[in-house]
Amino acid sequence: MMDEITDAQAARIMRGHCPDCGHRGFCIGPQGGLSLNIECGNSDCRARFNATFYSGRLMFAERIERRSEGGALWPSEPEASCPAPN
Repeated sequence: MMDEITDAQAARIMRGHCPDCGHRGFCIGPQGGLSLNIECGNSDCRARFNATFYSGRLMFAERIERRSEGGALWPSEPEASCPAPN
């Protein structure tokens, strides 16, 4: 599921706030080229976006699936980089 976001939502992301819950701060996920995946730092929200920034400005963003919605496990997530305790 990839959904475009509104101009108002893009403006909130540009200011560093999640457009869903208003939390300030994103966790960085996988990236390729100019594309960067970001996830809301609020553990109750975890909204994810694919974003492109250029010269400090948000050029493009779309919503991507949260992990809880079937989104991919990111290499930067603790479950992916740390072995489970025995």
